[in-house]
This record gives sequence, structure tokens and C-alpha cells, in this order.
Amino acid sequence: MAEATFDEPLSEAEPLAKFLYVRKGHFRIDPPEPTWRAFLPRKGEQEVSVFRTTGLREAEVWDLAATHVRPNPKAQAIVKPRDVVASGLRVDPDNIPPRPANIAGWPSTKDAQMNHALDLANRGTVVLGPGL
Repeated sequence: MAEATFDEPLSEAEPLAKFLYVRKGHFRIDPPEPTWRAFLPRKGEQEVSVFRTTGLREAEVWDLAATHVRPNPKAQAIVKPRDVVASGLRVDPDNIPPRPANIAGWPSTKDAQMNHALDLANRGTVVLGPGL
């Protein structure tokens, strides 16, 4: 299981995982890739929650989802902090619960948010969940 705290400085190349629970519209299986919807903030929100997964084994990453989000994600959309910054956004690390961060700095209009989300999807990758 993941450690109780994670206070490491943010690295520009570390993986950030957005757990995905809906396949339709959020990721493709062949080839595995995220769509812009995977990174779009929820209506009325200005942040997208991700988890810092550096140093964890694959099973520990899935445990993060089960413990702190919901069990049985279908996939992870992975993006790196340097890609978030290159997209004009920022990563705000946190430690409550352990290892979270937020992709922040989103514009207020949906069209502008979609452009940033599309850029993140183009830079990101997908890790398929067990059984997919």
C-alpha cells in the first residue's frame, strides 16, 4: 500500500494519473490514448484532480484509486507536469489524502477549457486497467 504521506518536490517528468471510470468519450483502447474529455474540469470546477504515482508499483497505483477515489477504474490518463505547464496550466501538489495534485489555472470559458484539455490529451498516454 502507498505510504501515508508523500512530500517529495514535484518533478517535471513524474507521472500524474487521472483515474478514468467511464470508457466512452474518455479514452480509446486501440490504440490506448486519452481523449480531451478525460482532462476537462467538471462543470463549475476550475481544477482536475490527479495523483502523483512516481515510485509506486502498478498495483499500488490502482490501490490509490480504490482507497481515495472509487474502486475499479477502467484506466489512467497519464500526463507529466512539464506537459501541463506547456499547455498553459499548472500543477498544485497536495498531501491530503496522500499523493494528490490538481491541474489548475483553467480559463473560465468552456471553449478555452476544451482547447487545454485537447492539448493535454495529445501529450498524454493511457494505462488500461486490469481486465481491459
